[in-house]
This record gives sequence, C-alpha cells and structure tokens, in this order.
Amino acid sequence: MRKYLIVAISIFLFCPLVCNAALCTNTKYNEIKEKVKKVEVNWEFKEEDGENYYEFNFNNVDNLIMAYFANDYYEPDENGKITIIAGVGYGSPYKIKFYGGYDSDCVEEYLDTKEVNVTKYNDYSEKEECKGNEDFELCKKLYDGEIKDDEEFNKKLNNYKRNTLIKKIVIYTGISILVVLVIIYFSKHKKLIGKKVENEK
Repeated sequence: MRKYLIVAISIFLFCPLVCNAALCTNTKYNEIKEKVKKVEVNWEFKEEDGENYYEFNFNNVDNLIMAYFANDYYEPDENGKITIIAGVGYGSPYKIKFYGGYDSDCVEEYLDTKEVNVTKYNDYSEKEECKGNEDFELCKKLYDGEIKDDEEFNKKLNNYKRNTLIKKIVIYTGISILVVLVIIYFSKHKKLIGKKVENEK
C-alpha cells in the first residue's frame, strides 16, 4: 500500500513537468518562438515624482508568450501589449527575455531575447554644477558619450560657460550698436525734416 502511495505522489509531483515536456514538441516550440520575432518595442525616458526610469512598451505580443525581466514574468494584456518599467541603472542595451506563456504547450520554456538599445542615463546631470546649465550636453539627463572623470567634466563645463558668456556679450554688443545706429539715424532724419519745414516757411 505504501509503495502505491509513493508512486501516486511521484506522479502527482512530476507529471506536470513530464507532460509539459511531452506537449512542447519541436514543431510547437518553433511556432511559438516565431511569434517573438513579430513583437515590436519602443521606449521612453520618464521623470515622475523625482524618479527617473525607462518605460518599455512591447506591442503585438501573442498570448502564447510572455516577457521576463528583473525576476518577473509579464503577460500581455487583451490588446497584446506588455509594459515594463525599468530603472536607469541597468545599462544599455536592456535585455528582455521571452518564454512560453501559461496558455501555451511550452510553459516557461526559454524562447529568445530582445535587446533594447536606449540613450544612457547621465549621472552627471544630477551634479549641483548643472543647475542653470541644463542645455549643456554633459548636463542633459540622457547622454550616449563617455565622461572620463570629474576633471574632464569640470573642464568641459567651464569651457561651455566661457563660450556661452562670450556669445551673450557678442549678441548684447551687436544689439547695443544696432540701437545706437537706429537712434542716430532717426535723430538726423528728424533734424532734416525740421530744416525742410523751416525752409518752406
């Protein structure tokens, strides 16, 4: 009796694995894997309540597949869409794995990986020196270049500030000269009109 009980328990525990393996034939596996190729993805960088993150939207996701990222499975909604929120610290590209969905014959079987290239988050954008210099390339939230160290950052920031100041001086000087010329022109024109009026009298 005890022997039969052990056999029954073993079948109960291991049948799902064995049965799933039997159902997930090569043909079905390849059919499901092909569905991953049809998945489209776009990403967007977002800032909300002081938090910076990337939002990945996967479209055209069949219900026979699901995504896996950061120890979590993501199933598509009724519109075939999966949205994944990811922090900025993972680096680029972000690797999203796809597995057989719970409605498929290949449940949790690895299918493929999609790599999503994003413009990297720039940690230097958080520096105090960037306040008021947000238009400077190395102070922007997203930057694909490399910043070797603080010394290089400060050197380039100082150059940016100096060049910006020079541009402002040139612009203000040009505007001032233009204003003076306009004033002189109208002043002379006014005198000429005055003389013409007096001569006509």
